[in-house]
Amino acid sequence: MLRFFANIFIYSLHSLSEMLEYIFRGLGSSAKDSDSDQDKTWRQKTLGVLLWVPRKLVWAIVEIVSFPFSFASFSDERRRYLLGGAPALLVIFATLGVIGFASTDSESIYRRYRLSMEQAMESGDFELASVLGSRIMENGLQDNSEMKFAIARALIGSKDMLRAQSVLTELAPDQSRGYGPAHAFRALLLANSAKSADETDLLNQLKWHLDNSRSEKNEELYRLRSSYYLKIGQSQLAIEQLELANGLNPRSAIPLSDLYLKQGSFESQKRVLQEAVVRIGRQLNDVPFDKDLRLTMALAYVRLKDFDRAEAVLRKGLELITTPEMTRAVADFYVMRHDEIYRDARDDMARRLGFLEQAIGIDRNHEGVYLRLSQLYTDSKEASESKKVRLLLESMIADGKSPSLAHFALGTVSIMDNDQKRALWHLGQAHKLDKQIPMVCNNLAWMLAHTENPDLDKAFELSKVAVESMPGEPEFKDTLGTILIKQGKLQDAVTVYEKLLSEMPDRKRVHAKLAEIYKELGQPSLSQMHVERSRP
Repeated sequence: MLRFFANIFIYSLHSLSEMLEYIFRGLGSSAKDSDSDQDKTWRQKTLGVLLWVPRKLVWAIVEIVSFPFSFASFSDERRRYLLGGAPALLVIFATLGVIGFASTDSESIYRRYRLSMEQAMESGDFELASVLGSRIMENGLQDNSEMKFAIARALIGSKDMLRAQSVLTELAPDQSRGYGPAHAFRALLLANSAKSADETDLLNQLKWHLDNSRSEKNEELYRLRSSYYLKIGQSQLAIEQLELANGLNPRSAIPLSDLYLKQGSFESQKRVLQEAVVRIGRQLNDVPFDKDLRLTMALAYVRLKDFDRAEAVLRKGLELITTPEMTRAVADFYVMRHDEIYRDARDDMARRLGFLEQAIGIDRNHEGVYLRLSQLYTDSKEASESKKVRLLLESMIADGKSPSLAHFALGTVSIMDNDQKRALWHLGQAHKLDKQIPMVCNNLAWMLAHTENPDLDKAFELSKVAVESMPGEPEFKDTLGTILIKQGKLQDAVTVYEKLLSEMPDRKRVHAKLAEIYKELGQPSLSQMHVERSRP
């Protein structure tokens, strides 16, 4: 058996040696006919030197290995060696080929998965991206931090936060420096958790990840560093970071100009805004459909008090970009113009009404417009002015233009006129037309709780809908608390109002309600504390 394997090995080496000699002869004879004999001799000698060494090395190995097994003569059986060893050589080359193919195929799979994952992420299909990322991880194909980071982002996109956090923590540890982009990403995630400078641990973690992402230069990260410095009271450092962000993208000009304004640096604020409109104007020549750029340019003009140019920019955008976001932005502009007049010249009813009419003409579903129309009705000193508001709202109902909101506004102005019957009818009609408008639910709930024959159960259900729809609106919670008091559910009312203390701008009103509730609950000491805090 040993002799058999040795024979195969020797034949293989002999075959390799013969192949080298044939290569030498073939290359030596391939010289062009036009070459001189001297050139041919030089080429043959050169090739001979290159091939002689490996060929002799192979023959030496053959002699050493075959000496104990003297079963063949090497002198006159060279062709037999070549033929006999060829199968073994084929097996060797085939094995090497399979190994090479397997390695190449593994790399090919990795590239294919990665390309597919990137395409899925670009199209917003994070579920598919996370599946492909999981396959890459399961097969151990991810061999670099960049790939692992891409997988983590895909997992976040698919809401698989647990696995994403595990990958991100491996890439960007809390105690040692890791992959820069992963540190930057963890900093962005932490930024939404750090609400105030009192949360020391979160701020320390944020600083750690920001410090270890220093090599990452992007607008979002600069803005995050600016926010961090503002949280710790370092306004100058915050400005420096926003200047860097503004250098990359003029969208950062607005928060930067606001910081300069806060510092009283009016010239710097003006410089930033003027540079922004010039830069954005150039960019819009290339990308006129960029909504965010257009809105930033309009806002910069508003900050510069150049309202005509701001309006022109927005109106042009409305022609080019017919999206709900663009429509709402233009309506917001006219609402903002109304609010400025309300603040500076409250009695200029004609201009206020004019801007609100323009806003409704752009976006008839803008809830803020109807609230302002109600306020405008209240502020009207002349019957003719209030009549214009009522006629505008009634004409919208007649034309079928957002009748639910128009009914809501008419119900609100009827409350101001102390016309409960009309108020209930309009609010009830608004709710029938659209049961999902929080303001309608809230106002109707308030009315139902304050009529001569209150329907507290229905009022409670409507109030709950309003609060659940807009949990950040303190006035809705006040309505709910009031209804709970009327129902005699004082303990539930305490819970609502104690939470409302940190949310309500008018805290004295909340303290007054809590004083009343604690008195009914037999808690005189707490009631007195709230009484004292409710005083002017």
